Amino acid sequence: MGADDLVQVKPLLEMIRNWKDFVLNGVSEEEIASLRRHAQTGRPLGDDGFVGRLEKLLGRILQRQRPGRKKGLKQK
Repeated sequence: MGADDLVQVKPLLEMIRNWKDFVLNGVSEEEIASLRRHAQTGRPLGDDGFVGRLEKLLGRILQRQRPGRKKGLKQK
């Protein structure tokens, strides 16, 4: 199994030494809830640094913003 355009294998192997154990141990309820929350909002799941890098790469805001209309915007 090698790297491709989407996945670089080496960093993943460095993070998880035994993938069989990792997969067989499952995902905690807390992790499942977090995945579901982020899937509903469409926002990426990761720490501030990760999301910040995505924002720079994509040129758009991904972090949660204050709800409601933004001040200074005029209605037509």
